[in-house]
Amino acid sequence: MGNVPLSKLHERGGTRAVRYVNTNEADGTISMAIDPAVIPRVATIAIPVESVAVETATAAAASAKAVTALAEIAHLRPDTTGIDDMSLRFPSTLGRMYPDSADPERRRIEATAERLAAYNGQRRQIWRDLKATLEEEYLPEVNDQVRRRFHDALPRTDDPVDYHRSFRLMAALLARPHDVIAEVTRAPTRTINEGGNQ
Repeated sequence: MGNVPLSKLHERGGTRAVRYVNTNEADGTISMAIDPAVIPRVATIAIPVESVAVETATAAAASAKAVTALAEIAHLRPDTTGIDDMSLRFPSTLGRMYPDSADPERRRIEATAERLAAYNGQRRQIWRDLKATLEEEYLPEVNDQVRRRFHDALPRTDDPVDYHRSFRLMAALLARPHDVIAEVTRAPTRTINEGGNQ
């Protein structure tokens, strides 16, 4: 489990590779420790692999729909200039700053927080719908645990078109591994010297 130094492989009677339970990069997954000396040649390709990440019409339509939907609700986002983020996220704390429930500033902040919550609710639903469609199109056989980690690994963006592109490109690595491996087999190889140098 965990990190596997080469000395652990050599202690096993000259073992050159061993599978182990990963506790670092991806908890609970099975990884492989390999003595670099067994790798005579390497081939590399650029990741992500654009050629295997085919866009679907349904996913493209969903991202365009999300762009339109976000534009349509943009006017609902209230102006929060000068209002503390904590007051907006937790309006119940306003009672400490403004004990008088009729205080105009307290009422203004509470009203703004309500409008912001309504806007954010609609915005989250638009993104949920987009993500659900992208999952159906590009990750139909990938389990929920991997999907959650996948979403967390994608670059942050407020643009559904950019998100769709990143999702599509990276999803191909999970959903189309044979096509990715085929790209590697077509790539030129480089010989590795005895000491592990190229």
